[in-house]
Amino acid sequence: MAQAKRENAFYLQNVEKARVLNIVEERKRKRDAAGSGDAAAGEAAPKAKKAAGDAEARAAAKAAEAARFEASKARFRQRQPILKEGMEVVPTVASKLFAK
Repeated sequence: MAQAKRENAFYLQNVEKARVLNIVEERKRKRDAAGSGDAAAGEAAPKAKKAAGDAEARAAAKAAEAARFEASKARFRQRQPILKEGMEVVPTVASKLFAK
């Protein structure tokens, strides 16, 4: 059971990496297509292009990880206190300590 869970997690990580790499490659293709008419774009250093692509890949991976984390967090709705007539709100300990 645990091994199947690990394999599933590994597979999902690889799927996410592949998706991010596809996005990065698509951006590179668009950038190359847009810059093909510009002579200066062809003279740019290959290392600078690779560094920019790596930075984009890291940023995309970080954004994907943050989105996956946000999607997996449990969400609990806050309930409003129900007050009956004549009742007043009792201040909490924290409000007593931090009140001005």
